[in-house]
Amino acid sequence: MDFLNWYKNIFESAGEEPPGEVWEAIQDELDIDTVWSSVENELSSRGRTRYIYAMAAAASLVALIGIGAFLFFLSNDPAAVRGRLHTWHTAPEYSTGDPAIRVPFMTPLPFPAARQVIHPETMVVTATQELRPDREEVRLFPAGPLPGYIPRSETDFLLAEVNVFPSGEMYAVTEPGIEAIRFWGGFSGHLANTWLLNNKTVMGLRPDEFTASLPSFGYNLGIVTGVEITGRFALQAEFSFISLARQDYNEYLYGKYITNSMQFDYSRLSLSGKWTFAGNGTNGKHWIILGGYSGLLRDARQDLGGELLSLKEDYNNIDYGILTGYEYEHPVSGRLSATLGINSKIGIRNIFAGNEIVPYYLNSTRNMSVNLTMSLRYNSR
Repeated sequence: MDFLNWYKNIFESAGEEPPGEVWEAIQDELDIDTVWSSVENELSSRGRTRYIYAMAAAASLVALIGIGAFLFFLSNDPAAVRGRLHTWHTAPEYSTGDPAIRVPFMTPLPFPAARQVIHPETMVVTATQELRPDREEVRLFPAGPLPGYIPRSETDFLLAEVNVFPSGEMYAVTEPGIEAIRFWGGFSGHLANTWLLNNKTVMGLRPDEFTASLPSFGYNLGIVTGVEITGRFALQAEFSFISLARQDYNEYLYGKYITNSMQFDYSRLSLSGKWTFAGNGTNGKHWIILGGYSGLLRDARQDLGGELLSLKEDYNNIDYGILTGYEYEHPVSGRLSATLGINSKIGIRNIFAGNEIVPYYLNSTRNMSVNLTMSLRYNSR
């Protein structure tokens, strides 16, 4: 073999085009890499979305179990049971050696008065006042620091005529009757941080993506009404005739970054149960809220870089989900009270209905919001 021809062939072959089969194999490899990357991103984003939903459901379940356990142990607390009993106590000691019966003045414990059961054969009692030599005025001492202990008063009463009550029937310890049910009604408003939970929003939270998901804010205005059935449990209904939800993105489209803003106008009805765990009607009450909501979509629109588009046909008219929260109620004046709280709403239904380009199951979307709540109410008592 001629060495010069071999050396020349090496340099000339460097400029030749590869065979067509080689180009096709390279293109196939590139296509496979691109498709696999897209599939992997899609699967990972769906997995994260399902993980978020699972964690939210687990947190709600744990909160519900914790609240139930707290209320159960609180209802079985002996101190709480004793606090609900209303009774009057009398000093057990009686003086002897006097024709008349000497009984210290009865002083009630600091509980609301119980119903007094008097034996039907009791006669009218007449009394005369006897002051000790070193005292010139009647002095009544407050109840003792311990239940059942009452200090002897420095003023005694002599009972001239009395029929002694039969044993055990002078006073009866009674459970208080059911408290009057309290109703309320008023106006409510929310400042809402809203999110559309879908693959696009979740991926937009990653710093290495071209699309950026931005915090979005809306508001709710409506009326609220409720009824306090017992001292610890109440039912509440709230209707928001204006409920605005938004989701904003920064997207790379048409060779530049533009703002993509989506806005949804709902009317929403919320039904919830409320449990109080601290406070009272005078100093304010703390409430835990658990319930659900449903919404009716009135309008949906999109501002894509200044171009306005209608989205109402792409989204379902009905939305529903879970409501949890906390609320503090404080009296303002008379029967007026104000509340301040925070709650979260997590949608259960996929609100994306699909279109001719994207089917509904490829863009599963749910509403979520965190709301700062305020209301002014008028109470029946």
